[in-house]
Amino acid sequence: MGELYRMRGHIEHLHENQHLEVFDRNKRIEIATMEAVSEFIARTTLNRILQVRELVKRFGNVIALQAFWELLSGTREALWSKPIDPYEVLADFKFNHTTDAQLGKILKSAT
Repeated sequence: MGELYRMRGHIEHLHENQHLEVFDRNKRIEIATMEAVSEFIARTTLNRILQVRELVKRFGNVIALQAFWELLSGTREALWSKPIDPYEVLADFKFNHTTDAQLGKILKSAT
């Protein structure tokens, strides 16, 4: 999660060139993986909150959210249910089927 947060900060502050200027397939796969994981976490979290009436109430405003985080961990876990596995989204994905062009490599024209 720390690496994901660091990468998000680089992109937010327009420093993605540090990661993309030179094409590095492994680095691009790492970035694509982080993107998929972060999107999955956000989508799954929002979906869970919106489907559980008790969580909607607990996440409805800042005061309710603060109260949720002040609950004992066991109570929070019981309300939240099973933890989200952030890597579930990658279970069936194989990057060996992804081309360099799909990862953003600019192919030189044959002129």
